[in-house]
Amino acid sequence: MVGVLEPERPQPFLRSIYGRAWASRPRRTFVIVLTLIFVTILYSHVPGVGNPETRLAAFWHPSQAPKYPSGSYLRDVTHPGALIKDPSRSADLADAFTNFTRKPWCTFTSLDLHDAFSPLCRTRKSLLRACTDGGRAGGVNAPYAPRGCDMRWYTVPEICRILSKFEQVNVVGDSMMRNLAVALHVLLRMDLENGGRTNWQDDPEGYDCHCYGAFGTGHCIFNSAYSSTMVWEHDPDSMACARAETALVEFNPQLEWPLKDFPASLTNQLRTIKPRKPHVFVFGHGMWNDLNVTASQLWVNAMTDALVTHMPWLGEMDAFFPRLFITPSAAGTKKQEKYREKQGNEALKRFEWEMGAWVRTRGFEHLGVWNLTVQGVSPDGTHAGLRSNLIKAMFVLNWMDMLDTRRY
Repeated sequence: MVGVLEPERPQPFLRSIYGRAWASRPRRTFVIVLTLIFVTILYSHVPGVGNPETRLAAFWHPSQAPKYPSGSYLRDVTHPGALIKDPSRSADLADAFTNFTRKPWCTFTSLDLHDAFSPLCRTRKSLLRACTDGGRAGGVNAPYAPRGCDMRWYTVPEICRILSKFEQVNVVGDSMMRNLAVALHVLLRMDLENGGRTNWQDDPEGYDCHCYGAFGTGHCIFNSAYSSTMVWEHDPDSMACARAETALVEFNPQLEWPLKDFPASLTNQLRTIKPRKPHVFVFGHGMWNDLNVTASQLWVNAMTDALVTHMPWLGEMDAFFPRLFITPSAAGTKKQEKYREKQGNEALKRFEWEMGAWVRTRGFEHLGVWNLTVQGVSPDGTHAGLRSNLIKAMFVLNWMDMLDTRRY
């Protein structure tokens, strides 16, 4: 009999390439997993591999994902996935630090700090809530985005315009508030390298107060630029704004309750006659009293009473008395063991909630920075670094820009 030829069965893909042995299930799985690992490494670590304009590249390596198409496009959080073009926000999509003094070891862009989107916050209340509740999508030191509505990232001419509406910005409190004043001077001097330090004097022996160093060690306290009066005296050419039209930014240390040399230590640099333009007050307290809410409440009351006594127009009916209270930064991994129980993140978050609610009953507005700083680099576990302080400074400038100085 003549045999009937059966059609040849198709060989499995792996068997046809690697032979029968490779076609077994365990080895087949091994090859697939190995291939996926190789592709992951390729996309994540090899420069130039993986098109950053593709959705796949964004999945493997989020830092390669484009934030926006070319042009003034913004994410619209009211319509997830949608993009809108808003020419009025073009400055927020450009690097505001382009003309700043930078060094290779001290360089980043404003786009590394702020993830712009639409819409903008329309009121101070919505702005402060959005900035308090925002976050970083992408890990440590990723760009920060407020929640629900956005803030502006101002250019230096815009910062000068905002400060021209006031006589003085009084930053009052502890070393966290000093760092806020220093960050404002980094912006005003357009200098990431030296803007935060007193470059007219030598750094302490063995310490570098340039760039991140101005925020990274207590040894640079007396070498940090926290006073406009001081900068105008020693290095006036470094200031970007016109002296006659720009508010002074002055830090006033008021640390532990009960206070020493008070109230003279607060009021000795403040006028007793109503100035032509208003003062603005930015307060912060808590760490020196181990986040004791009662002590901070007494501190706030003492500050208010002393200011109204010294500057009586602030106590008038419907007076223009802008006050912002900023609660402390999150605790970082370098927090000293002896402080972790009383100043740990659970205590800090509880303090932010309790003090935020209470100061609003006293005529203050509140800004929390726990969300901002919990994913930011902290040089010592207590203080925020340069990047987070620049974002915090921009929060404050947005708040100031929304103040209605016509009421003064």
